Amino acid sequence: MKAKNNKGKKTHKIRRFFIIFGLTFLGLVMVGLTYEKISEFIDLTTLNIPGQFITVNGYKMHIYCTGNNINEPTVILDSGSGGNWEDWQKVQPEISKHTKVCSYDRSGLGFSEVNPNVHNNADAARNLQDLLKVADIKPPYVLVGHSLAGFNIRIFANNHKKDIAGLVFVDSQHENLQNIKMGLSDKLMNFGFDFLYKFASQTGLMRIILTLDPNMNIITPVDRTIARAGTVTPKAIYTGSDEINENNISYDEVLKAKNFVNIPIIVLTAQQDYEEFPIWLSWQKELATMSTNSKQISVKDTGHYIHIDQPQIVIDNILSLLK
Repeated sequence: MKAKNNKGKKTHKIRRFFIIFGLTFLGLVMVGLTYEKISEFIDLTTLNIPGQFITVNGYKMHIYCTGNNINEPTVILDSGSGGNWEDWQKVQPEISKHTKVCSYDRSGLGFSEVNPNVHNNADAARNLQDLLKVADIKPPYVLVGHSLAGFNIRIFANNHKKDIAGLVFVDSQHENLQNIKMGLSDKLMNFGFDFLYKFASQTGLMRIILTLDPNMNIITPVDRTIARAGTVTPKAIYTGSDEINENNISYDEVLKAKNFVNIPIIVLTAQQDYEEFPIWLSWQKELATMSTNSKQISVKDTGHYIHIDQPQIVIDNILSLLK
């Protein structure tokens, strides 16, 4: 009888532990959700965010333009998946000494609102065209696209060839990526990281982590608080996750955008990427065949983010198109 009572007490303690743990966890989640919402409100109402907020097709978009163009094309900087305007702030100040240059946030990223009508990169390219029209930023343009944005600028340029003065691909994605299938373990790992990122953004953990991260100051010259505010929100994390989903990439539109006649094209390739993934270099060289006036340049001592690791290389090549 005594042994039975001891077993019952032990079961009760275990049950009590899980109840207390569950309630504590739920309470912390609720505190985190509240903290994130309040932080987002404070950021949007108190921060002096550079640039303009322009309503495009019913939704606010953030664009940041500097410099003036006197008989020079305007340079448009488009970030890779999940990125935003501040990715380019080691490049933009130097370009602005020579011409007008604009970085911006795609729908749902940075400080731009989510436009539910933007589903893929073809929609993003059209949305960029609408943004430039509403903002009265006239062609010609030099389009600069990093990673996934390489698809965006190809589609944009293919739809508006007469408006394009040049294209710069910064370690751009290639359409053959759709032919590479991930194994089950990779899919599970990606799913796990995706879930953790989304959970961390919803509960304010992402905001806390980046606040404590000492390396954040060296990524970009943008004010630390502003940089964090545009990066850690659930809106930005969820949008970034959606962008790299193949269902949200319009490969049909990308495949149509392969012939740019003699429009100047520069393809910058990170050496570290093709050393780890050898076929990357052949894909990058293929991008340089889209025009008769093009070149592919391998950039040493840099990872995928050439414009952050080696900004001067990107600056010099943009300026070479302007010349």
